[in-house]
Formats: sequence, C-alpha cells, structure tokens
Amino acid sequence: MLEQAHARWKESKTAQTWQPVTAEVFDTLLQLDATYFLLYEPPAHIYLNRAYQTLGQPLKTWLDEQIELNGEVGLDIWILPEQQGWLISCNHDGDIFANTSGTSPA
Repeated sequence: MLEQAHARWKESKTAQTWQPVTAEVFDTLLQLDATYFLLYEPPAHIYLNRAYQTLGQPLKTWLDEQIELNGEVGLDIWILPEQQGWLISCNHDGDIFANTSGTSPA
C-alpha cells in the first residue's frame, strides 16, 4: 500500500495535481462514516512503518490532535480512502498536500 502511495505521489507530482491542504479540504475529503487507511512512514527507520484502517470520525479526531494545518507540527503520514479516489500526504515539516485528481497507477 505504501508503494502505491509513493507511485501516486510520483505520478501526480509530475502532473502537478497537488494542492495545499486547508481545513476546508480536510472537511470536504474526510467523510466521518467512511473507511480510510492511515500509513505512517517515519523517515529514520523503515521497520517503524505502520498501516492502520479506521473510520473517518476517529481519524479526524486524531488528526485534529496531532497535526497543525498552519505548518507548525506534522507527521510523516499518508491518508487514503478505501476506494483510493484521492491521497493526502503529510510530512514532519508540516507540509500537507492533497491529490484529488482520482488517478492511480495501473
């Protein structure tokens, strides 16, 4: 799943389909009753990579507690819906971007 997120990142980065994430983007993309995958990818050690499946409400609550949308605090995570129509990328520098093009590699 992480390889797929990286492939989509690379593909969409080339196509320049990423947009900065605001609170409105989170509110639009995260449906509280939908299922999501949260991928944690710390930069230091691959063995710490984790993947979680969760519903939108607990994910939104966790994101509100862990990430500041003003770019002050971030984590190295990817957020994908179960159907993978979009992708959110967050890094530890506080950069948060969304690819809402709905494309995924074959």
